[in-house]
Amino acid sequence: MIKKNQQKILKNKINNIIILKYELKNIILKSIIHNQNINNKFKLYSVFLQKKKIKKNKKICLISGHNRSVNNYLNLSKHNMNYLSKLGLLQNFKIKSW
Repeated sequence: MIKKNQQKILKNKINNIIILKYELKNIILKSIIHNQNINNKFKLYSVFLQKKKIKKNKKICLISGHNRSVNNYLNLSKHNMNYLSKLGLLQNFKIKSW
């Protein structure tokens, strides 16, 4: 049995993969819509294929699975960053440097 925080992390990774697929698909369809060399039938068809609402992915801490106060660069929550900086596991970080 997987712990809850590990389930959250795995679920978030799966959602990120799905969101990236839809984003790539929408970018391709937008380029088809704006291309002037393509027939209007294909443009109209690509408008219907385009998905309008896209979920936004929440940032989640890779260690604890919390989704609040997550640093953009390290993907760690502020509590885990503070704990790891106290232990000296993060390079160039002091206890109150961030």
